[in-house]
Amino acid sequence: MANAKSLSDFGGVPNDSSIASALANRDVFVSALLAANASDTDKVITVEPDHEYYILGSVSASNLVGVTIQLEGTLTALDNIDQWPFVGNSYLNFMVFTDCTDLKVYSATGKGVIDGRGYVWWEASLARVFGNHKLKSDRRPMLMLYERCTNLVFSNFKMINSPMWHLNLHDVKDVVISDLTVDVDVTKQRTLHESFGGFLKSSIPLFPLNTDGIDVAGINVLITNFTCTNYDDVVVVKPMDSRGIYSQCSENIVVDGAKVKWGVGMAIGTVPPRTFHTCIKNVIFRNVYFKDPFKAIYIKTNPGTGSGEIRNITYENIIADRPIWFPIYIGPQQQKQPDGGGPGCMLYPIEKKCDTQPLVTISDITLRNVYMSKALTYAGVIRCDEKNPCSNFVWENVHVSGGLSHLLKYKCEHINGKISNSVPSTCFNSAPSSI
Repeated sequence: MANAKSLSDFGGVPNDSSIASALANRDVFVSALLAANASDTDKVITVEPDHEYYILGSVSASNLVGVTIQLEGTLTALDNIDQWPFVGNSYLNFMVFTDCTDLKVYSATGKGVIDGRGYVWWEASLARVFGNHKLKSDRRPMLMLYERCTNLVFSNFKMINSPMWHLNLHDVKDVVISDLTVDVDVTKQRTLHESFGGFLKSSIPLFPLNTDGIDVAGINVLITNFTCTNYDDVVVVKPMDSRGIYSQCSENIVVDGAKVKWGVGMAIGTVPPRTFHTCIKNVIFRNVYFKDPFKAIYIKTNPGTGSGEIRNITYENIIADRPIWFPIYIGPQQQKQPDGGGPGCMLYPIEKKCDTQPLVTISDITLRNVYMSKALTYAGVIRCDEKNPCSNFVWENVHVSGGLSHLLKYKCEHINGKISNSVPSTCFNSAPSSI
């Protein structure tokens, strides 16, 4: 049986936010990981209860096998942009694990926290739009990145206020995530938008500062009992391509059970066409409750050259209370990034230009038992390309209702499919419709 050693056993300094202690804690954490990896018995590193370890820079390790982080206290990214390491065109991520297997992060008590202290980063990101370049790049730190890893377990802890994405899994295989909470202080984000004049009063931000919950690209992933409050993608499946080690297509991914406040949906994409053929297939989102979502169901493509596919995606037992924008959106990515990049169809259909993508095939999209009430705008947008229409869409028992009944219709372009017991009816198998 594996034994446990705490960060303080390795010389960690808790509850001290000085730069010197934060730098030392980074090195201590890396040393603890390497020691656990080298040991046959002491494979568990414990972050003790009531201990907060401030860390400056990236805790990075490769080729770990069988190491566990038991998180009962708090790991906090020191919120010092000027001192945070910057390499190439991006800031280093807070925790990075590459080419690892059999890793586990969990809390026995449920009190473990990884805190990104993102406020200063969000503020600097907004300021950058207005010409203040305190940030060298808008590639802000993510809280955790796992790349080319297998047999991962994440359980029963909280991730809060990441400068950018919270948990990023790329080219992974055999992953179980359970009872994870992602919490972004949207009140502070709202205040920031108001201070920069970029916020629609009492409404939604013009862009959501990229604080995704879980981004995953890989194969054989199960996510259960997920709780998320943020202003961006909740769980988003990213594509893999033929260059992947463990997967050449993101597939066999299940999200079963989630409670969401705000958020921009359970999402697929974005999927751009690429020379190496981007691919997402066999994904299920099931038993999800949304409160005030920006979007709930979101499948998005991007510009590019080459080819790509999105196939066999199922949304089942979905409830959304008061969706703010389109409850259902399938088509070109809407938002621009904070640095102004991306296709930027955010104001569609007010602005008509929003090009669809003929090089990414979208097929076999199923919505079943979907209930969305008090919608504030249209029922949804489903837009595919005339040169490569979407096929085999199946909607069963999909109901969208709201106060503005004359708006409750769909914008459809080039979709073949069937619909049953659903209100309003979609415009599948018909000429492009307008809103």
